[in-house]
Amino acid sequence: MNSSTGSQLVEELGSTRAKFFETDVSDTDSIATAVQGTMEWVKETGKELGGVIAAAGVGNPGKVSGI
Repeated sequence: MNSSTGSQLVEELGSTRAKFFETDVSDTDSIATAVQGTMEWVKETGKELGGVIAAAGVGNPGKVSGI
């Protein structure tokens, strides 16, 4: 997903139901920033985390490990 598509999705669902973080999955710091932002957003909204959609589109499909 690109940032405009992610922003559009948040607009459609509402900012208390969805949050978009543009993340470079090849950069550990970028991933850590997205995870930290997600945790802060969960605390702000007081809602449980329902899921994470990882749609990097880089390389071959495979499981994410080490997180």
